[in-house]
Amino acid sequence: MIPGNPYAPDWYTPEYQTQVRLKYQARGYELKGCVVPPAKIEGDVMYFPFMGELAAYKVTRNDTSNADNAEFSLVPQLWDHYEVQFVVNQVDLDRTTIGMVEGYAGATARALGRKHTRVIFSALEALALPAGQITGDYSTGFTLDAAATMIANLYDRVEDDSEMAVCPLPHTAFSQLMTFKEFSSRDYVGDDLPFIKRANMKVWRNCLFFALPKRKGKVDPYFKIAGTNLDFHMWIPSAVGSGGLGDQVRSYVTWDNKRQGGGWDHKNIIGIGAKVLQESAVERFKFKEDSVIDFS
Repeated sequence: MIPGNPYAPDWYTPEYQTQVRLKYQARGYELKGCVVPPAKIEGDVMYFPFMGELAAYKVTRNDTSNADNAEFSLVPQLWDHYEVQFVVNQVDLDRTTIGMVEGYAGATARALGRKHTRVIFSALEALALPAGQITGDYSTGFTLDAAATMIANLYDRVEDDSEMAVCPLPHTAFSQLMTFKEFSSRDYVGDDLPFIKRANMKVWRNCLFFALPKRKGKVDPYFKIAGTNLDFHMWIPSAVGSGGLGDQVRSYVTWDNKRQGGGWDHKNIIGIGAKVLQESAVERFKFKEDSVIDFS
């Protein structure tokens, strides 16, 4: 009698593939909802909608109409393939439970999600923003005044202020904001909105602030650009486009006979791309990574 479950390969493969897709679709990447998806995808090219500005004119009887030729375009952006790959030996698979399959699938979905978020941040970091759209100089932490300045500057350049801005933050920066009662207390900002997945979030002055995780002992996967400095951004969701293969993961589990005792090779592929559609709707803050929270 073979110890454990000798039929693991029969149920393992479809269960793993299903769990990866479900977990990625449910949680996805950390910036899901903070960007605009593509209007269409053709091959390896995504197209994001971009609408120009119109104007209203006074008219009187018998006036000749002067129609605006408003710009409406589909902005193209290539997406690239990214993959997560690992192997489970047969001896381990034979004693794998459903709970362990969920663990493998969850780790896969989180790795793909981190990469998608990183691709979006890379598009933002590549911008050569003018000085008027940059706050901080890597010498200070993130204060309420700095947050207010970024919001005011952003909405001075954005015509439609009904769209809520977003600002993902390192935990230290978010924790600093939470020390201000004007930011954290419902007496000032009202009750929290029920945003899904945002365990650490606040809406303040029409901007959604939320913290992104940093694993202990790991290099910051989201905000670190160079040296000991961190950069983060605030933007309007319609100003940044991201997507790929319909946000679908292609998952394959195949037998690897070259490994001693055999094993199951897991390959998960996703197409991801991102593009900043409106540079004027982006703010940047240069944050001192080793900032100490000031409770004064």
